[in-house]
Amino acid sequence: MIIFPDLPHIEVEGVEVAEEITLTLRTTSPTAPCPSCEIISSRIQSRYTRMLRDLPSVGRPILLIMHVRRFFCTKSTCTQKIFVERLPDLCCPYAQRTKRLQEALRQLGLSIGGQRGADVGSEHGISGSRDTILRLVHQSEQLAKSEPHVIGLDD
Repeated sequence: MIIFPDLPHIEVEGVEVAEEITLTLRTTSPTAPCPSCEIISSRIQSRYTRMLRDLPSVGRPILLIMHVRRFFCTKSTCTQKIFVERLPDLCCPYAQRTKRLQEALRQLGLSIGGQRGADVGSEHGISGSRDTILRLVHQSEQLAKSEPHVIGLDD
């Protein structure tokens, strides 16, 4: 069953519905590109479980239990011998929240602030502390800043 239409190589293994909805997912792509050298590899080294929080559904928080794989890089000169398959449309590397949840928390922070955003989020089943919300707002501000293209000098 495909739950995320933009992610065709993720398959649902199980669903548990209680106080929160737990989806057990696994990746099905036969290959993955190395993040360092971008060479495609099909040699699986091992598997591990990754847990992600997602936006709530029907007022219940969602926990994604992802079974992802580690691959061997096949390029002999690559410094990264083993890598984990990335899910760039779903989450950032090392993230504990999906991009959708991070964006919702960031929008709460931009519109009503850190503590109030955390309070409103918890009322709607979106988990995130005020520090997390403020960190996401600061990260977006740092990405928006760019170096000047033209510098003007006055006499």
